[in-house]
Amino acid sequence: MTQERLPQGNLEPKIEQWPLVEQNPDLKIAIQASVKAGTFLKNAFYSKDYEIRVNDDKSEYTPFDQQAEAIGINTIRDFEPDAVIMSEEISPNQDISGGDFWVIDGIDGTTNFSLRIPICNFTLAKAEAGKLKLGVVNDFLNGNVYYAIDGQGAYKNGEPMSTSSRPFDKCVITFAPLRDAHRGKWDKEKQAVTAVRNAMDEITDVSGRFHREFQSGALELAWVAEGKLDGYASSWTSPWDLSAGALLVREAGGIATNIYGEQWQPGYMGVIAGNQEVQPQMLSIIQKHFKE
Repeated sequence: MTQERLPQGNLEPKIEQWPLVEQNPDLKIAIQASVKAGTFLKNAFYSKDYEIRVNDDKSEYTPFDQQAEAIGINTIRDFEPDAVIMSEEISPNQDISGGDFWVIDGIDGTTNFSLRIPICNFTLAKAEAGKLKLGVVNDFLNGNVYYAIDGQGAYKNGEPMSTSSRPFDKCVITFAPLRDAHRGKWDKEKQAVTAVRNAMDEITDVSGRFHREFQSGALELAWVAEGKLDGYASSWTSPWDLSAGALLVREAGGIATNIYGEQWQPGYMGVIAGNQEVQPQMLSIIQKHFKE
């Protein structure tokens, strides 16, 4: 494989100038963790060949997933030694019932990363009393750090973001429809998987638009937050996957709910997100299939 050119640039000197960062120590450490992990992953992406690996549960990972998560975990623990941290590869079964916890995904978009498709990200979020308080998505290949604090807005590299105002008949939506209806632990979760998969066709027909599947959910939600995309739906969400992205959408003026239409919080009942016009129409169609 031909060696690709490593993009230049370092975001770190700008971080302290970004809104909210100096006023919120948790946010500052979250962005620092994402930048450290993102720098590592960017270099890994352009490194020598590597193979994708498969866990016992058939989920995919690369040699770099755990290393990126370890960078994030260690950065947070230097700041908050007793932090409860759930991460996809290192501590997926961490008990978060206490309500105060961090969640990390080392590489969201592992298959894309392994195939050198530049649609992937590092993401982390923090919850207090079970409620999302902050989130960061690092699009490390393009030098973009997205972040949000509950009630204080969403930003891209320090610039405020807002969702689009495009209507349903002009929208661009991405999906993550699992094909395995048995992925869920409970019957309602299995129904959610089937509902989102089946609703895709109807949403395409009703909107008259051809929608897409990129398989990097946190980044897709960040694109919804900045108005590149108009909607996103996933039938299954592990807490580390989409927590930060859902908060970005909400803080950028959009809507992010679970399949019941409740404000999204870390859980397993899907995420339906979009701008103020597109999300309700997506949700209505998906709920119809969910009830059938």
